[in-house]
Amino acid sequence: MTDPEFMDRAEEVLARVENRCDRINDETEADVDNQRVGGMVTLTFPDGSQIITVVGRDGQLLRRIRRDERGREIIIIDNSYRDPRAVGGFYVDLPPPVLRIPYDRYIVEAEDAPPELIYETLIAPPVERIERRFAPGAHEAGRLTVIGTGYLGATHAVCMAELGFEVLGLDVEQGKVDKLNAGEVPFFEPGLPELLRKSLDSGRLRFTTSYEEIGAFGDVHFLCVGTPQKKGEMAADMAYVDAAFTSLIPHLREGALIAGKSTVPAGTAERLAAQLARDAKVPGVELAWNPEFLREGFAVEDTLTPDRLVFGVQSQRAEDLLRVAFGPVIDLPTPVVVTDFATAQLVKVAANAFLATKISFINAMAEVCEATGGDVTQLSKALSHDTRIGGRFLHAGLGFGGGCLPKDIRAFMARAGELGVDQALSFLKEVDAI
Repeated sequence: MTDPEFMDRAEEVLARVENRCDRINDETEADVDNQRVGGMVTLTFPDGSQIITVVGRDGQLLRRIRRDERGREIIIIDNSYRDPRAVGGFYVDLPPPVLRIPYDRYIVEAEDAPPELIYETLIAPPVERIERRFAPGAHEAGRLTVIGTGYLGATHAVCMAELGFEVLGLDVEQGKVDKLNAGEVPFFEPGLPELLRKSLDSGRLRFTTSYEEIGAFGDVHFLCVGTPQKKGEMAADMAYVDAAFTSLIPHLREGALIAGKSTVPAGTAERLAAQLARDAKVPGVELAWNPEFLREGFAVEDTLTPDRLVFGVQSQRAEDLLRVAFGPVIDLPTPVVVTDFATAQLVKVAANAFLATKISFINAMAEVCEATGGDVTQLSKALSHDTRIGGRFLHAGLGFGGGCLPKDIRAFMARAGELGVDQALSFLKEVDAI
């Protein structure tokens, strides 16, 4: 049953529309699941971003599209109205307390859309589900901090602010903090400078050098400092992780969660958890491990719309806090793998080792092709059609480089040696050499 008052207002909104949509874009004009498009409602926010809802002639939801202020689209097929940023009611501020913005704040455009569709789009979200997740006063993931503002940390801080959270980033270098607070990204990543300035202007994001300040500010702290290769060794240098972790502990609030995102050797999370239990000054603090899977040039996309999320936890509460912190991402939907510390740490290095192996394999095949007169490009193309193999990272070239793959597979081999299983990863020596 619909509220007659809201129905009347929906009809008034529809009547006031001056510029009705004159088209349905190619993605929504075609048949979707063999259903013809019957109506569309477009909501335009003050920043220029849009939510487009498309229904079939039978009234069933066919497609919902999020279009940002730059015109980039994320297409969501969601018959259960589960995306809290793309459902009726439009919860555009996700940290507690939830803000439900009245629909008359939006520009509403409609084509062949009855008032009932506008009513459902604007008024009827899964209120119970969302408010349970983002309930005021729940002290759950209301404020986030990001420790380390390198490639991973700066991207994560900006994207979490873009999702609606209050975020405080930390770096020990005052110059880097000053630049970030001034809207300057210290590295190149498409789309990140614009989102940084937007988040700073919104007041949801700022940066500091004070551990005391972030300890008092945050409910969930993301540890994003670097783990470079040790000079003269293959192992990862854990000095930055250890220093950041040790500096944060004395300033934690009761019930805080530290979520490690740095790429670390297996066993690190267990060691840090023991340190946290021993040195924390307040009860209820916990550690989780949440590895990142960013691609250079696609870091913003990979943070906002990842392939998967991995939560390494030791309690249900830690899992719940991470689910709240990533709520908007999970509800896209995004697969979540909940596991133990050891597996969560291994996922990242195993993924990098596998990708490096694919690159080195196709480069080895290039040498064989050269000797036999074969065409490695055609070979790669033929292999990529095999769904068991796939075509990504299967292009011959100079090899792999960057800030992750070389150091991570070397650290993986070094840790395997420490654990007495170095023979299991002996093939990575050839992968690295190729």
